Amino acid sequence: MPTYKLIQRQQLTSPTTVVTFNNLSGYTDLIVKIVARDTRTNSSGDDIIFWLNSDGTTTGKYGYHAYFNSSTSSGTNIQPDFGTNINYGFMGVAASAGNSSPSTLFGSMEVHFPNYATSAYKVIGAKSELPGLNDTTVSTAQSGTQWWWANQWQDTAAISSIKMQNGTTSDFVAGSSFSIYGILKA
Repeated sequence: MPTYKLIQRQQLTSPTTVVTFNNLSGYTDLIVKIVARDTRTNSSGDDIIFWLNSDGTTTGKYGYHAYFNSSTSSGTNIQPDFGTNINYGFMGVAASAGNSSPSTLFGSMEVHFPNYATSAYKVIGAKSELPGLNDTTVSTAQSGTQWWWANQWQDTAAISSIKMQNGTTSDFVAGSSFSIYGILKA
């Protein structure tokens, strides 16, 4: 049975644009867990962008397959690369709740980086959820939504840092939390 070790946890006490984890070594896998809300003025919030190796290693290509399901719809989104941004190693995963949602509503996400230190391309799995709401104070009604992501970062460098920010200029609000765990060999 693998052993999980908390490497770092950041509980925000004020609005923050970027959260970064550095010096990621000594484990077989990494798990990032996020409970987040942002300042964007809609109920569904924003994509959370993950920059891998923001220390200058930006030669990787990135692609993904995303599947989503809600009480009103389901579908698939396939993006083999990010076109003009193909030289960057990043991925976007929807998870944060927006500012027009009730203040107690946060989105959640778990991202798994298996074999993150190997010299092969990195396969990354993610799941994110936005709880459903039936609240007359919200201008845009939103059903509960789940996303599943199968990602590939086409770079053979070990992942040494993970930087997270919203896809727009919105901040993560106070109360959002970001945790990273290392998985030790059994």
